[in-house]
Amino acid sequence: MTDKTDFSQELIDMLRREAERIRDLERRAGSALQERQDKAEYKRLLTRKAETLASLPDTAAPLLESLPEQTRDSIRRTLAGFAQRAWMALETDSVFFMSMLLYPEDYRQGQNNDLENTLLDIDRMLNRKG
Repeated sequence: MTDKTDFSQELIDMLRREAERIRDLERRAGSALQERQDKAEYKRLLTRKAETLASLPDTAAPLLESLPEQTRDSIRRTLAGFAQRAWMALETDSVFFMSMLLYPEDYRQGQNNDLENTLLDIDRMLNRKG
């Protein structure tokens, strides 16, 4: 039987994979634009980034069910916020908006983005001792 700890670790692992996928898409998009001036590929990759963010609530849903209600609701709200902003970027078809998803105005190169910071927060929350 799978216990809460297994689902907690699966959730963290899934979010980590998605965060890494998004960083890879961003890196590839930047390369497409800067090195090859391929605006179509840049847009395609940023669209995939936004779609990945938009799907986070559905991807995480089965892994949240075994968590305590307050924790589950908090994580759901956070992921829903990422998804809502991603859907807005997709609906407006704005590559600028897509590129800025997960990055606050004061972001500095090398810092964690909002999803990576959220992942750290969730990891701390779920792996609290005591």
